[in-house]
Amino acid sequence: MIIEAIILTKSSKNGGYCVAGIETSTGKWIRFVSNNEATAGAIDERDMRCSNGAICCPLDVVQVKVREARPSAYQPENFLIDDNCCWQHVGTASLQDVLYLHPCENEEFLYGNTDPYINECVIESLHRSLILVEVSNFTIWKSGFQERLRSKARFSYNGHLYNDISVTDPAFYNVPDFTHFNRAFLVVSLPGAGFSGELFEGMRFYKFVAKIFPAE
Repeated sequence: MIIEAIILTKSSKNGGYCVAGIETSTGKWIRFVSNNEATAGAIDERDMRCSNGAICCPLDVVQVKVREARPSAYQPENFLIDDNCCWQHVGTASLQDVLYLHPCENEEFLYGNTDPYINECVIESLHRSLILVEVSNFTIWKSGFQERLRSKARFSYNGHLYNDISVTDPAFYNVPDFTHFNRAFLVVSLPGAGFSGELFEGMRFYKFVAKIFPAE
């Protein structure tokens, strides 16, 4: 089966990429995954090489041969790629093209709360792991020490403040600390597996800003 999609994310995941976008024929979310269990299905850059020799990037329109739908417990949008076939580059889209096919979601909260994470009970009720939203007062900075520096963001959405949200968009890893945009469009993603720790009970599923499209 061939899926044509506008790629929106090429975010960091286990040494590879989480690659997701909007299917052009339906406006629905698609996430392409590999068979690599060691990286939890991350896509390698060589898998993203198109027939014209270029590596696929966000806002590229591509046709991808997939073997089957491969939904996981928390990521129903997943499709397994056929890694024997090159992706076909069709063209390049604009953000407006994306918004025409898939307008921003408009909900009171991002995945039910303003925390950087949700619990297992919440994620089991969502039946989705990707969302496109418009936010205001977006600021990004680095948090942590030396080798463990991580990009974090804060922003406002529907009048609620979100702080300390992890950023996995590599295009913004090296911007100066406290880079600010008055408005931005974000793809916010949820992981396929949770995180457990000694300081809290149960599993936490952290929200990721997988792609940033500055508006101004």
